[in-house]
Amino acid sequence: MRIPLFLAVLLSASTAVSQPKQVPFSADIIQSGHPAMGQMQGKIYMSDAKMRMEIAGMVTLVDLKTMESWLLSPEKKTAMKLPASAQGQQSVRPTAGNPCANNKEATCKDLGVEKIDGRETHKWQITHPKLGTSTTWIDVKLSFPLRTEMAQGLKMELKNIKEGAPDPSLLEVPKDYALQAMPALPGMSGAQQPGL
Repeated sequence: MRIPLFLAVLLSASTAVSQPKQVPFSADIIQSGHPAMGQMQGKIYMSDAKMRMEIAGMVTLVDLKTMESWLLSPEKKTAMKLPASAQGQQSVRPTAGNPCANNKEATCKDLGVEKIDGRETHKWQITHPKLGTSTTWIDVKLSFPLRTEMAQGLKMELKNIKEGAPDPSLLEVPKDYALQAMPALPGMSGAQQPGL
């Protein structure tokens, strides 16, 4: 199971710009431009370098410091830990500024400052050998991508941003969820065993 390409790009940009003491927020997330899926809407929650994204019936939790990720199924009350290779990511330590500072595979071109929905953003063109080229507007205050547009026409943006810490329980695997092993993926040796 692979996470969607737009999430991989979002993680690529967000891991590089997250700050140790990030402004917590929640927002609506809108993904569009996928020919088969059309437009999808969901929610995103961020606090203390932890992210929860709910979109297309899938809940993903990511610790941006450790790059540990979980797929949750609220309907089945199950959690599956994603190996780093399933994220299409290398583990990087957060830093402020250039989104490519800690990612040796990507290159970034500074495209200046723009306002989106009244919020100041820093615009970057990010080129990654596996993910292609994307344009990302990083919210200056939130240190998080406000909008990302990929060469394939896929677009992700945040709307209705509310600053403030979300309920901390939203950012953790619920204790009553059953842990499932990650199924074997092509190119991987065996299934990953669950563990907290």
